[in-house]
Amino acid sequence: FATALATLVVYRSEVARIAGGLMQRKNNEEFKFSMKILLSMIPAAAIGVMFADELELLFDKQIVLVGVMLWVTGILLMIADRAKNTSKDVTFGHSIIIGIAQAIAILPGISRSGATISTSVLLGVDRSKAASFSFLMVVPLLFIKYLSSPGDLKFLVLNYRYCKPSNLCVCKLRLHRGCSK
Repeated sequence: FATALATLVVYRSEVARIAGGLMQRKNNEEFKFSMKILLSMIPAAAIGVMFADELELLFDKQIVLVGVMLWVTGILLMIADRAKNTSKDVTFGHSIIIGIAQAIAILPGISRSGATISTSVLLGVDRSKAASFSFLMVVPLLFIKYLSSPGDLKFLVLNYRYCKPSNLCVCKLRLHRGCSK
């Protein structure tokens, strides 16, 4: 939840622009970008729903798997760092491939942002656009995941009374900037 909230704060103008475009339902750049974000979510959402129990097992005492996946992440980052032609925009086809990278990053030890940004760069996407897309594409998934955990939502609602609404506050993790008990 904190990751999604921090991303919303950092990319607030882009999020507002994208949300506005999505609400207008016109075939403008904001609407297309929103559709690319939604398209990129499908692989990770599908894997997360279909293989939730199996994925949970991968996080239990799998130190060798984590180590190997950290190496995979490092190699992917090294290869992407050497990419030359990175001037393209994210296309709908790129969105699906980047979404698959995000789905693979569900594995422990694979950096989600590293996998999605590296994949984007290897596809020729401009590095800054790749980073923006990577961070924006995870926000809806994180909120869906967070809201699908009733215990977490209940905890957030119960602890909301400790927050001063005028300040940015993440009650669930008790990260403070204006929160008081």
